[in-house]
Amino acid sequence: MTDRRATTPQEQADFLFDELSAALRHAPEGPADALQALRTADQAFDALHAWLRAGNPLPQPWAWAQEATGPIRALPQASRAARDSHPPSRFPTIPRR
Repeated sequence: MTDRRATTPQEQADFLFDELSAALRHAPEGPADALQALRTADQAFDALHAWLRAGNPLPQPWAWAQEATGPIRALPQASRAARDSHPPSRFPTIPRR
């Protein structure tokens, strides 16, 4: 991940989004590179997730989408129940270093 300082909260949101996007676009060349790419993407996602959960601004692409579609609403109770009733993923989690 790039070590860059953002000067505004919006720049920080956009930076975190760009880091995650770059990590997801990376095409690994082999198994070792693939594992590192997954770890990098996971770290980038965690950073963006923590930023958003703290109530900080959305990255610009998402803010524009929200402006076009309206505010995001909470899931209805029935949707939450359906979501929570799914069994856990059968895919293992990536061990962190």
